[in-house]
Amino acid sequence: MSQVISRSNSEFLYQQVTQLVRDLSSQGSLLPGEKLPSLRKMAEKLNVSIPTVKQAYQLLEGQGLIEAREKSGYFLKSSQLNQ
Repeated sequence: MSQVISRSNSEFLYQQVTQLVRDLSSQGSLLPGEKLPSLRKMAEKLNVSIPTVKQAYQLLEGQGLIEAREKSGYFLKSSQLNQ
């Protein structure tokens, strides 16, 4: 998964993480209602910082694509991620 995130890419890292979540959903690797990897696990897998992943998750949450559940993490709300 780390080869998906590129520091030489013109997009910011958080934008690449956001696109990765969208891609995982469209490929069926993440299903509606399914929990996303924790901030720490996703950061470790992608070799980015936790704040980068948090920014991506917050962007997706603001777009209504995922939801944060207190003390539970982030969950995919809908399969409509390619709006």
